[in-house]
Amino acid sequence: MIYKPIDYKETQRRVINCVDRYDRAKLRVETKRHPTITQSYDVSIPGGGGFNSKTENAGIYAAEGENEDIVYLYEFADCVKRLKTELREIFIRMYLSEQAHKDMMDGLNIGNSKLSNLKREATESFAIAMNCVVYEAVKVR
Repeated sequence: MIYKPIDYKETQRRVINCVDRYDRAKLRVETKRHPTITQSYDVSIPGGGGFNSKTENAGIYAAEGENEDIVYLYEFADCVKRLKTELREIFIRMYLSEQAHKDMMDGLNIGNSKLSNLKREATESFAIAMNCVVYEAVKVR
């Protein structure tokens, strides 16, 4: 079986985007903060429409957005939980705690090259689980 090579830099960018989305979703769900809405109604019929309430539309969007955030939080946590124990710890320290490389080396009592390899493996494993992995283009001769 031939495995396609992974584009590590682009995969890492996508993992960082996933972590950023996780942080935003966590903030929205935890604070229950939604933008304030000034109530306005539109009874004109520009295209054969009907009664339109921006307040109602925003309320529906907020409710659906919160459900989407909760689903994403569970998906993210499940993908982290499925990582091997060592990779999970590396992933959490690297992306969620944003711990420096040197501090990770000291805290885990491992060398520079081993930590670099584990960070790469943790990133790629998470990306595969979240379905955000990027493969290098295959050159056809």
